[in-house]
Amino acid sequence: DTDGGGSQNAKIVSVNVRGEIGSEADQEVRIMGFKLTSTSDVLMRGIGPQLEDFTNGALSSDVLLPDPSIKLYKYKDSQNTRAGSDRISSGDNEDYSSNANVSEIDTLRASLNPDFPFHPKQSVSMPTLGEGFYTLRVQDVSGATGLGVAAVDLPSTSSAAFTHVSARGLVKSEQEGVYYMFGGFQITGTGTRKIFMRGRGSSLSQYNVPNVMTDTMLVLKKFEDGPGTASVDVDSNDDYTSESNSAEILSLSTSLYGWPAIESKESALLLELEPGYYTIQLQSLSPDTDGNGWIGIDDVTDQ
Repeated sequence: DTDGGGSQNAKIVSVNVRGEIGSEADQEVRIMGFKLTSTSDVLMRGIGPQLEDFTNGALSSDVLLPDPSIKLYKYKDSQNTRAGSDRISSGDNEDYSSNANVSEIDTLRASLNPDFPFHPKQSVSMPTLGEGFYTLRVQDVSGATGLGVAAVDLPSTSSAAFTHVSARGLVKSEQEGVYYMFGGFQITGTGTRKIFMRGRGSSLSQYNVPNVMTDTMLVLKKFEDGPGTASVDVDSNDDYTSESNSAEILSLSTSLYGWPAIESKESALLLELEPGYYTIQLQSLSPDTDGNGWIGIDDVTDQ
């Protein structure tokens, strides 16, 4: 493909999701799915206590996940997520200092934006993964709850890209903005990518997910100079049926991985996006709509 007469090589290389992480018993652990195009090292992190320093105290330790751990799984069939998954133990971690390749992890982590500083309770792994569809699960070692981040990043030298990223977890309207689900992603290169974003709630019931959001809201923003800097509004959506391309949105919602059709009170955006850092917020607008929600981000440029 070309864009403006030049070669197009834009791709998604970095994703992180922040939100409330609950207990495994209540099915409220943070589950991040990602699809990798080719073999690459992948830096994976479960972030909790260090958010206090990164946000200059805006998020205090009493609301943060105290001791995160990460577990990695790979779907047996990348086109059918109902086919089950296998545990990939090389991606598991409870304490980053236990990694044999900790120096390589330090080097890659220092090149990232945002560069979350390491903390004794941070979980990190950097396995070499092949093409496929994976899920990274973040929860507290002792079953505690709190705000946390799941993050996956590719080295700048990697030829791989993420074509799908998703996350499921608890979304609350309490303390506006604090308990929303935030999905950050970076597009690098030149040209644009056609990105399909949706916020699911009610349709999750078809996967027997309890306590689902009854109405979702998506807000997309772009950072002016990387995460943590000023941002500008790009677009938003409450009910996907209000979008001019709602028919294409509905079609994509079922053609990707055989998932249930998006429902009328669920939100979606289908946009051409330029390189840069973005954040997509899944919001609950009142206590009546709080519950388990899901953000999906897909690069559908070549669909």
